[in-house]
Amino acid sequence: GGEPPAIEGPHALAAAQDGAADRLRRKRGFLQLVEDDIGGRILGRMVLRRFLHHRLAVAGAVVVLALCFAAAFAGVIAPHDPTYLDTSKRFMAPFQTWKHILGTDELGRDTFSRLLYGGQVSLAVGLVAMITTVLTGTIIGVVAGYRGGLIDTLLMRFVDTMLCFPQVFLLLVVAAFVTPSLLSTSLFM
Repeated sequence: GGEPPAIEGPHALAAAQDGAADRLRRKRGFLQLVEDDIGGRILGRMVLRRFLHHRLAVAGAVVVLALCFAAAFAGVIAPHDPTYLDTSKRFMAPFQTWKHILGTDELGRDTFSRLLYGGQVSLAVGLVAMITTVLTGTIIGVVAGYRGGLIDTLLMRFVDTMLCFPQVFLLLVVAAFVTPSLLSTSLFM
């Protein structure tokens, strides 16, 4: 048969209580997970509601999203090629014509187009720097947490040492040894 043998004698009550306690623990664990999930959703709604009631926060988020959108779609939005030179239109003031809304620079290049394309570089540098930082921190944290002991202590002291130096001096040292490029700028910002 498929049924387990019945426990008889004085241990029967203890086994039944252990089984009931185990089932109760599993049920409580499941209920705790459900409560945490519901609590997390409620907390998320509360945070979103508070954010949406804060006018300056919403305005700031809209501006940041609009700038990111404009930079991401600069090829579609920009009215001119940012590198096109037109020396007959040098130093045009902003809002003088609709053709060059933010004016032109000393070489006649459209300032608005250059601003949009420059935003792409800034976004790329920021994203690469963020991803690099997150990956480096995650790898160091995982290795330190998994290995523990001396490895953990050494890695944490290394991180503490890097955090105590002013960033400007570290960047100067890196700049002395690394040739400038988009990748090196992204990695060391």
